[in-house]
Amino acid sequence: GEQPGVKGREDSVPDALHHPEDFDFHGKTILLAEDNAINREIACELLAVTGAETETAQNGKEAVALFEN
Repeated sequence: GEQPGVKGREDSVPDALHHPEDFDFHGKTILLAEDNAINREIACELLAVTGAETETAQNGKEAVALFEN
């Protein structure tokens, strides 16, 4: 059967996630703070399609330290 809370979920996803290749971030570096390793990996893959370089942190404190250095 259908899972509760899943119906229509795809419609609520921003178009940018469906077509990340429409964005050009070549030459840009994005600092990503995400504590979940799988989410971090998925986000990096989506950002890579845009040409962006990514630096990752496991939390906000680590992100601030990376940003300051």
